[in-house]
Amino acid sequence: MTRWLPSLGAYTLAGVLILSSLIHVQNPYAYLSSIYAYSIVPSLLGVVIAVLFPSLQITLGLVFLFCRRDWKPAFVLSGVLMLLFTVVQIVALVRGLNISCGCFGRPEGNPIDWLTVSRTALLMLTAFVGFWFCKPSDELRSDGPMVSKLA
Repeated sequence: MTRWLPSLGAYTLAGVLILSSLIHVQNPYAYLSSIYAYSIVPSLLGVVIAVLFPSLQITLGLVFLFCRRDWKPAFVLSGVLMLLFTVVQIVALVRGLNISCGCFGRPEGNPIDWLTVSRTALLMLTAFVGFWFCKPSDELRSDGPMVSKLA
């Protein structure tokens, strides 16, 4: 189980992160609008988030697909990102906002509810479990055993 669990988590997160980022990049104004709908950050910070988050998501997704030795930090960053998304959705839900989660670009079709919060929390859990069971990057290198230098 511990052998395939990090791979399953990495590929699941890669798919979600890349899909979400591509949708946001295709329609950046809709993504910015969904950020503003949460009414949490000032306008300028909303623009910064709308520019940076899709780039971060696609980068993390590509790391999960192509850079296995960097999975540990990618799992941590993904987990923190999903924790942030989970908290923001909970805040919006508690405040009674009737808005879309903004996850996959459909502003009218995916309102925040406890299901969207649970989905995001499950992705966060996937990232942290993947981190826990992932081998350190030194064990994943293919350049042979480490040889100590003689003084």
